[in-house]
Amino acid sequence: MKSERDQWIAIKRSLNSYDVDESWEQGFELFRKRILKKFIEPIDAIIELKNHHGEGFAIVTIQCALIETFSAFKYGKIYNHRYHEGVDPGYQYNDSREIFVKFLRNENIFEGHFWIFEAGGKVPDKPFSANDFYSNVRCALMHEGKTRKNWTINVKPRSLPVGVFLSESRGKKKIYRTVLQRSLKKYLNDYIDELRIEGNSELRKYFAREMDHLYQLKKNNLGWWNGD
Repeated sequence: MKSERDQWIAIKRSLNSYDVDESWEQGFELFRKRILKKFIEPIDAIIELKNHHGEGFAIVTIQCALIETFSAFKYGKIYNHRYHEGVDPGYQYNDSREIFVKFLRNENIFEGHFWIFEAGGKVPDKPFSANDFYSNVRCALMHEGKTRKNWTINVKPRSLPVGVFLSESRGKKKIYRTVLQRSLKKYLNDYIDELRIEGNSELRKYFAREMDHLYQLKKNNLGWWNGD
């Protein structure tokens, strides 16, 4: 069986335009299977253990890594810890905060968590701050193995609307990791559907660039390594 890398090489060779065709669909499916195999299914396996002995830390740490992966694909950004603005390509970055927070403030699965519609417009950081989540959940878990500033990880909500994975009571901000898992699964399907929309050639450009980067390839098939 071909490796993921070899599969992507074969797919990209057959891409002749940004119009969605069978080759693009094969690329989307390769990505979907990768996310399921390397992120979604391992998290599900931990959840299915039903130990409730603190495994939420491992679950949410992986979920945060997945959120950053999704945000990099959505915005076509590639991490470079030596990035220098104005010198390196504009699609590189060295601070995860910007794309992570932007993603939380804009994607539909986070409506009612990190943004709301109010007075006819989108209002960020209501009811929860995306920056707060980034600093005290994402960074705290990845760098210190803990959450900070009264953020806690919980198994399941009590009497909350379907799809709500954050709540606050008595000063505690609670993350319901199993509900968040369902939301991230939904996002994966929504993202692939978005990639298929006729007018989203830029999103497909970002997707192809990220796929190249995953497999350590760099060739301008259709110019996806050009510009920002």
